[in-house]
Amino acid sequence: HIREVEKKVRDCMKRDKAKVDFSKISKFGLMQISRQKMAAPVSVGSYRLCPHCQGRGMVRSVETQALVHFRQIQTGVARKEIKRVVCRLPMEAAQYILNKKRADLIELEQEHQVEITITPDPVMPPTESKIDFLKE
Repeated sequence: HIREVEKKVRDCMKRDKAKVDFSKISKFGLMQISRQKMAAPVSVGSYRLCPHCQGRGMVRSVETQALVHFRQIQTGVARKEIKRVVCRLPMEAAQYILNKKRADLIELEQEHQVEITITPDPVMPPTESKIDFLKE
């Protein structure tokens, strides 16, 4: 009689799209059934990755992001024959550079005889920037 019950359960579960594993009915009358869903989770169709953190759940701190932009400016000025640098940066990163890194910015301008203009953009996402190195 136990084998008939096992067979009936297996037959009923054949319509299930999930991968199903069964154990035999134990001496205590228990049968273990495990299911592994094969389709993509509902969240895949209902949600999208965050454009700011790319799904990590975190973005760089303002200080770190500002330093990344500052290093890009340093590298660009040092490598090329540049006369002007025009930067459009996210508001907080721009404010950090203009307030906390002003001395370094002035030193960089004097050392390389370059004019650096940083414009804060209140609607720019924190992960983006626009830095133009001009030879004019």
